[in-house]
Formats: sequence, structure tokens, C-alpha cells
Amino acid sequence: MALAMAGMTPVVTPKKGVGHWGDRLPNAPDVLGCSWYYNWGPRPETEPGGVKAEFVPMIWSGAFATAENLAHVTSAGYTALLGFTEDGAEDGVRA
Repeated sequence: MALAMAGMTPVVTPKKGVGHWGDRLPNAPDVLGCSWYYNWGPRPETEPGGVKAEFVPMIWSGAFATAENLAHVTSAGYTALLGFTEDGAEDGVRA
């Protein structure tokens, strides 16, 4: 946000992304010069045209690895899919 206030333009790189959690995505990916962002879910939670950066879906637990979500990720034309494991998770959600 400081870049925007200073009138500077960030350098956009394909390697730079940012995670965002919430029901409305601020302009952080664009202000930070990110070419992609994620929200720990399989679908973007932003209004169309609100962010220039590409959304990258994430499947991080069995709860998200449903036939519906996998079909959406496959058919939506995303260029990448994120996932992770969290060792030592005791809640049985993370794999």
C-alpha cells in the first residue's frame, strides 16, 4: 500500500504471489506487483475484474477434494493448483 501512496509502480513478476483470506479481496496483489494470488480455496472470492492478478486455486484437505471442486478446477482453465501437507496436525483435516 505504501507503493501506491508514494506513486511508485511495483515490478510484476510471475514468481510473486500473495495469499488472502476473506470475502472481499483488496487490491494488494496489484499494489504489491503480484502476478497471482490464492485464498486457501478452490474458487476466487473476488468480484470479476476487481484484481488483475491471476487466481490460483488450492486443495488443502479432504474437505476440499470433492468431485465438484476437482471438476471446477479442471474445467476452469487454471494454470496451476496449490496444495500442502501440515505434519503433526491432530485435527484429522490436513493430510
